Amino acid sequence: MMITFGQYYHPSSKQIHAASGIKPTGEAHIVLYIPAIMDECPCDQATIVQKIMHERDHLTEIMKNEVGNFNAVKEAHFHALTTEFVTVPLKEKYNVVLSYNYRRHYEAWVKSGKTEKSFYWQSYIHSLMESVLK
Repeated sequence: MMITFGQYYHPSSKQIHAASGIKPTGEAHIVLYIPAIMDECPCDQATIVQKIMHERDHLTEIMKNEVGNFNAVKEAHFHALTTEFVTVPLKEKYNVVLSYNYRRHYEAWVKSGKTEKSFYWQSYIHSLMESVLK
């Protein structure tokens, strides 16, 4: 898998921090959009790890040929995976102080009962994705 640092914002939205896909060569690729990430600052190593792992979750689905149009339900699924398997251990096992955005994710995940299909989680993710879903 190749990870590159984008020097510009994502063409679709300044709020997209990272994207993933498969290059024509068949290589898995993640782009971290540095200007958008810097807008979120302060960010730390844990934040970067969370972003990379979230995009890895997207790549897993792409590799299984289960890719489709971007939508809030799929994004809720990917955020649930990242939150449960990356953010929760960082917070609960390793006592990492989470950035504001990931702390909000964690709190929403706990409030949802750690269930991706809960109305609360779906609504929370949809509110995050509104500008991208337009």
